[in-house]
Amino acid sequence: MHSTLAIDNINKQKLPRKMLIGVLSGVFLEYFDYTLYGFSAVTIANTFFPVEKPAIRLLLAWSVFAISFLMRPLGSIVIGHFADRVGRKLILVITILMMSFATIAIGLLPTFHQVGIWASVALIGCRILQGLAVSTEYSGCSTYLLESLKSRQGLLSGIITSASGFGIFSASLLVLMFSSLSSHVFLIANWRWPFIIAGSVVGLLGLYLRLDLSESPEFLAIKQKNEIARIPFLELMKQSPFALTKAVIISAYAGIAIIVVEIYLPSYLQTHLGMHKKNALQISTYIALTEACFAICWGALSDYLGQIKTLVIAGFLMIIGIFPALQLLQQSHLAFWFIAATLLAIIVAAVDGPIAAFLTKSFPTATRYTGVSVSYNLGAAIFGGLSPGLLIALQHHLSIPNLLAEYLLFSAVIMLIALFMTRKLPSSN
Repeated sequence: MHSTLAIDNINKQKLPRKMLIGVLSGVFLEYFDYTLYGFSAVTIANTFFPVEKPAIRLLLAWSVFAISFLMRPLGSIVIGHFADRVGRKLILVITILMMSFATIAIGLLPTFHQVGIWASVALIGCRILQGLAVSTEYSGCSTYLLESLKSRQGLLSGIITSASGFGIFSASLLVLMFSSLSSHVFLIANWRWPFIIAGSVVGLLGLYLRLDLSESPEFLAIKQKNEIARIPFLELMKQSPFALTKAVIISAYAGIAIIVVEIYLPSYLQTHLGMHKKNALQISTYIALTEACFAICWGALSDYLGQIKTLVIAGFLMIIGIFPALQLLQQSHLAFWFIAATLLAIIVAAVDGPIAAFLTKSFPTATRYTGVSVSYNLGAAIFGGLSPGLLIALQHHLSIPNLLAEYLLFSAVIMLIALFMTRKLPSSN
């Protein structure tokens, strides 16, 4: 009875601001950390992998980046299991604590020249811990918030996504700021400070706010009815295989679009288009901010169009817009760069805005945390996280002129095929 009243009451109210900030801080920190690593990839490569060839150093750095993504499917099954059995709140507290520790630790690691191969091993260890911690962060926050507020879920989905965009924007801005500092103290290791600041300030603030969270009303409802899944992952595979497959494919496209456009692009602009590092960071910072704002708009629009139709539009926008956008980035005029950046931001936001609502609606409450986490991590984490290293390796061996554009276009086509083939399923909205 109390669980039913809790759901009824929360449907009639707005989410408390403290609750919203506490939950979204983890999503912010997750993408803040990814962006810091991505934008510092060249420096990290030189610091932890001083091999002779620069291309190999960079590939090793991006391979370590991918390791954290490879750990996420395992983490989503294990952590999702306890979230679906014990509750959402406890897991949200544990994951942000793990994530904060790993982020701070990266900023404090010794270099290869100081301790040799152990520096590389320590970096890999931090990325493994980070991968486990964030395996259910975005998906868990989405599940918790969308279970707590049943109206305007598309808008809330866009707000959840915007936290990731603002995390990317803030990291870009911080890297840009520290890169321009002339102080000798900061120049010693100016790439380290953003990691330390992010883990200390954002992570611990989020931990403090999450300690006051109440349990998800929908989880309390199934707990009261004794409908808790015994082994959530096995029940998910048995009851929702088509929904899971569809969610993985759509998450893969979202992950590829976000990672390639918002995190890998600065490296691509410098190494392939010869753009100055400062200009590349400025463009990426602008893309992240603009994408975060448009994600809210696309999420809100999906409340009227439906998440499926909005995702279809997102796929076609990528197919139509990716080649013109990259052509504009090859021009020498600053105005063309920012037109391209705006176009890319709109394209990415179209899938990024509604995806949290889409994934949450795809699974029943008893296996939802696991379902959203597994699908997002198998899709967005694996395919998105491996994309930078894969693009670098393919370009190194094949030298395809428009590889990045063709890669994004192909991923959009696959997503559209999945959407059209499964559009009549009950979970399709």
